[in-house]
Amino acid sequence: MSVSTTAVIKDRITTATKGSKIALFTIVRGGNMAIDAVFDNTVTTQKRIRLGCEKYIGSYYGSAGAATAADDMRRAI
Repeated sequence: MSVSTTAVIKDRITTATKGSKIALFTIVRGGNMAIDAVFDNTVTTQKRIRLGCEKYIGSYYGSAGAATAADDMRRAI
């Protein structure tokens, strides 16, 4: 996973489980702000979250998480 459309990110979050959430970060790509969607439970992602990465938006799973993520993504970019 990585930079995708909002619709694809929401689909991925909808199918994600509590044990395998999707973490969202802002990223600059081609001079524009975008969303980077990665697995929450990797060593690298957990380190970024633990260190307080300012680009971290949140971690989400399930349909309720997808709705919340959509709002959070709009606010982030």
